[in-house]
Amino acid sequence: MRVIAAFAAVASFAMECKISSGSSGDIITETPDETCCAYQTHALFSIVARNLPAGMTWSMVGGMVGITSCTIPAEMGACDDDPANVADEPTTNMMAGYICDNWATCNTIGMTSTGMAAQVGGEFAGEKGQVAFCGSRTLGDGTLGTTSAPGATTAAATTAATTAAMTAPAQPASL
Repeated sequence: MRVIAAFAAVASFAMECKISSGSSGDIITETPDETCCAYQTHALFSIVARNLPAGMTWSMVGGMVGITSCTIPAEMGACDDDPANVADEPTTNMMAGYICDNWATCNTIGMTSTGMAAQVGGEFAGEKGQVAFCGSRTLGDGTLGTTSAPGATTAAATTAATTAAMTAPAQPASL
């Protein structure tokens, strides 16, 4: 019976979701539908944009990942002016809440990432993604990243460390 349940859970993922794809690398996961994919994509970049370490700007990082204009379809919500071109707080709150409430099927457990994008993708993969998204569901009340899944770190701390690692010079692989 457990094998059937596990197969059903895996089989429910119907589409590849390219959260980021380009010269900075790829972040890819599988989602059950386009809504989950869109929400993960927009919420992830909004969370990253709001939690950059001191000295970094979203205009710099956003440009590195190819976000140079509003990415939010009008039917989903609105973009913010600061940080520019990512979901505003109410939209991020709604999207993060949807992901958190539907984590059984709309999750980042199978997320893979490459290149510079691996630094961000790695911090949103699996349980870290649950912490980041569920911790950001209260964004609209000014407490971004201050709540999280039980026993987990905050989204703000996770994302700040991720962004710092993403922009650090690459280290050569040892032989």
